[in-house]
Amino acid sequence: MFLGTSSVVCLMLPVWSFFGGLWLGAKGVNLLFGGGFLATSTGLTIGLGLGILLAIFSWQFYELGVAFLGAVIGA
Repeated sequence: MFLGTSSVVCLMLPVWSFFGGLWLGAKGVNLLFGGGFLATSTGLTIGLGLGILLAIFSWQFYELGVAFLGAVIGA
């Protein structure tokens, strides 16, 4: 097993979740109101907010999964 794998996952999971939330929020506003992708401040604001929210949730989910795994194996 590669040393430091969990730290890389712990760092990259919120980053990718942020980008996914940014895309999802901006694309949703684009589909609702029209215009270009990230062309309006509303799309950018909703995208940033959703990106931050998903990044926080992904980190919390990862921590919960590690705690659950530790509890299952009895660590």
